[in-house]
Amino acid sequence: MNELFGFKADKFQYFDWQDSPYKGYNGIILPDAKVASLSGGFGNMLFQGILSPVASYGNIWKSDYDIVEDFTGHASLDYRSIEVSLVLKSNIAHFHPSSGWKICKENYINLTHTMAMDNKTKFEKNVHYQSYDCHLNPIIFDQLMLFMPELVSPFLNDYNAGREISLFEGGMNPNSAIYYIAHQIITSTNNGGSEALNNINLLLLVAQIFLAKAEMVQRRGARPEHKEALNTINGIKNLLITDQLAFHGINHYAKIAHMSNTNFKKHFKQQTGLSTFQFMQDEKLKQAIVKLLNTKESITSISRDLGYSDHRALGKAFKKQFGMSPKTFRNNNKC
Repeated sequence: MNELFGFKADKFQYFDWQDSPYKGYNGIILPDAKVASLSGGFGNMLFQGILSPVASYGNIWKSDYDIVEDFTGHASLDYRSIEVSLVLKSNIAHFHPSSGWKICKENYINLTHTMAMDNKTKFEKNVHYQSYDCHLNPIIFDQLMLFMPELVSPFLNDYNAGREISLFEGGMNPNSAIYYIAHQIITSTNNGGSEALNNINLLLLVAQIFLAKAEMVQRRGARPEHKEALNTINGIKNLLITDQLAFHGINHYAKIAHMSNTNFKKHFKQQTGLSTFQFMQDEKLKQAIVKLLNTKESITSISRDLGYSDHRALGKAFKKQFGMSPKTFRNNNKC
C-alpha cells in the first residue's frame, strides 16, 4: 500500500505498511475509517482516520502504538496542517525545534501549525499508548473569530503569514474542560458519531484550548497584589488534589488561606473556573481516567484509592461527567 507518511527508525531498517490492522490487534476498529498499520522490529502502529467532507471542521485520526523496543522514530510528510494532538499515555518524548527533547510524564495536548510534518519521537520499550489527532480546516477559526477574536487572531495571523507555531511549548496537561470535550470526541469517533456532532465538539475543543492559553498568559502577567492570592490558591488546589479522603467545606479551606469565605470562593473560582468541590471532583475523575488508561488496576481499587465509598460512587460520578461507566470507557480505549 502507499505509505501514509515517510518513516525512519534509528535502529530498524525494515518495516512494512499494510492497509489493515496489524496481526494480533484486538482493539476498536472505527466505522468507515481509513486504516493503515506499520510493523517492524520495534513493534506495531495502527492509524485510523475519519475523513470528513471538505466543508467539515476537520479530520480525526486515532493512533495506537504497541512498542516492544526502544527507538527514535522520524515521521515526515510534505503537508501543511493545523493540528490538535492529544496523547493518552505517559513516558514518551517528542522533539520540538525550539526546546529540544521533552519527556511527557502525563497525558498532554497541543495546537500546532506546521508547513510540513517533521516529527521525531522517542519510543520506550513495552509502552502502549494512544493518540488522537484532529487535522483542522482553517474555516473553524473563522467561526471562533466571531466570539473570541482577541484569543484566536495571533494564531491565525501566524498561520496566514506561513509561520509555524505551537500554542503550548512542548504541550500542556489538559484541564478538566478540555478532558471532557476530548473524551466526547473520542466516544463519538469510536462509536461512529455524526459529522455535525464532531464539528460541534471540535469547535468547543479548540475554544477551550485557546481559553487555557489565555489563562496561562494571565497568570504569568498577574499584578503583584494578585500573586500572593494566586500562590495561596495554588496551595489549596494541591491540597484538594492530594487529600482524597473527603471534601472538608469552604470554611476549612478559607481558614487555611487566611481569607474570608467570600474572598476565598471568589479567588478560587477566578483561577480555576470551578468551585472547590467541583475542582476536587474533577481532579479525582482526571486521575481515574489516567488509571483506567494506563493501568490494569481494578475499578474497585481505583475507587478506593481516589476516596470514593465504593465502585458505584465512582461509577455514578464518572457517568455524570462522561456519559459512560468507567468499565465502558476502559474498554472503548484499549490499545
